[in-house]
Amino acid sequence: MSRRSGLWGDLKRVIENIDEPVLVGGDFNTIMRLDERSGGNGRLSPDSLAFGEWINELALGDMGFRGNTFTWRRGKDTRNFVAKRLDRVLCSAQTRVRWQEAVVSHLPFLA
Repeated sequence: MSRRSGLWGDLKRVIENIDEPVLVGGDFNTIMRLDERSGGNGRLSPDSLAFGEWINELALGDMGFRGNTFTWRRGKDTRNFVAKRLDRVLCSAQTRVRWQEAVVSHLPFLA
């Protein structure tokens, strides 16, 4: 089990016991789908698969975003360039209903 999977297990135990709207956001350091990456090997890692299962088990939804698709990038030329959407905000259905106008904005890269 990776450190991330252990963290997701800990978060799952906390979230399962919350009877209020749930909002979880930040740099999860993994992607959910291949279209959240540009470059790389074209496969989802075991961590990505476990992350998707974690989201489904908790019935969380991705709030989506405005702005740049990718929140992290590495490399300058086409041979070694990789970009990913690592940052996201997930929420329960209760959260989405209560704060329907909430928006996540990805800011532009500065360098």
